[in-house]
Amino acid sequence: MIADEGADDEDEDTSASNLGILFAPAGGAGFSKAADADAKHYTFISCNPLGVIDTKVSFTSGMSVWGVNAMVNIQGSIVIFGPSKGDEKYFNQVMTAGLDPETLKWDHFQIMKITTGQVAWINAITIDEFENKLQTPPSQKKSPAYKEKKFSFSNVSYTTSGNIFIMGQNFSLNQDKVRKYEDPPMFQFDNGGRLKAQFGVHRDENNKYAEMAPCAMNLIETNDGKSAYWMIAEIKGMRTETELGASKYKMLVYPSVAKINITGATIGDFAGFGQDTYYLNNRFMFLPMDEKNSIVFFGETKNGRTLWFGKMPVTN
Repeated sequence: MIADEGADDEDEDTSASNLGILFAPAGGAGFSKAADADAKHYTFISCNPLGVIDTKVSFTSGMSVWGVNAMVNIQGSIVIFGPSKGDEKYFNQVMTAGLDPETLKWDHFQIMKITTGQVAWINAITIDEFENKLQTPPSQKKSPAYKEKKFSFSNVSYTTSGNIFIMGQNFSLNQDKVRKYEDPPMFQFDNGGRLKAQFGVHRDENNKYAEMAPCAMNLIETNDGKSAYWMIAEIKGMRTETELGASKYKMLVYPSVAKINITGATIGDFAGFGQDTYYLNNRFMFLPMDEKNSIVFFGETKNGRTLWFGKMPVTN
């Protein structure tokens, strides 16, 4: 499904969303003359909720193998992104039966923008470039980075300057192929899809609950468009409550926030809020103000008996 900007991966209602399908050519043994001569000749189509194709565009991909993480609708354009490989082989020759794409090691990350039915730009960035443009908070000792694999997509934000911020989370798989969620990276691209920086964050919470579920993330831009605040919902624990006779689990999460310099592509230190007393509502974590000069966090105490509101200024 083609998600909307700002809609995280937990949003359930996709009834009004378009369906995006990306076709990769197949070739090699058994395809004979039916194979496309170009292993990078991809085609993208978008179908509206009524099943009618409203966009169809063929293009030359920078990579022959593209493991798409997500497709997002940003201000009328469709942005597609995910890890990719520079193999000259056809997609089906690399992604063979039984191969788990979540364990595959990739060498590029590809991002594309489609506007008014045409490819506006497409870029394949090497993993080396991601490593060279790694930015971490000043006081952070560790330097976690994108791990050359598929990641858990969380959210995407488009700033007034045309920069695209992609938020996600690294993960590993145990012997039962269950995900163990790890540190969250965020990627910043300029308005031409060129990588400006990747931000590597070592999260504060690394308990068993934080490993079980991905953390929610948001980016809130300042009024002057030069900075933004990156909010990560750190998972402290879990509690059980009874609702209409049924047990329901809720994550105990608190906001951890850092300021991003959009122009300079740098990041400041993170500050946590909640003081081990106040936690965010799992569904509606914050309430942006109309003037865009502050954020109001919304949640409850650990026992769920007291609601709380916390206001944080969003300064230029």
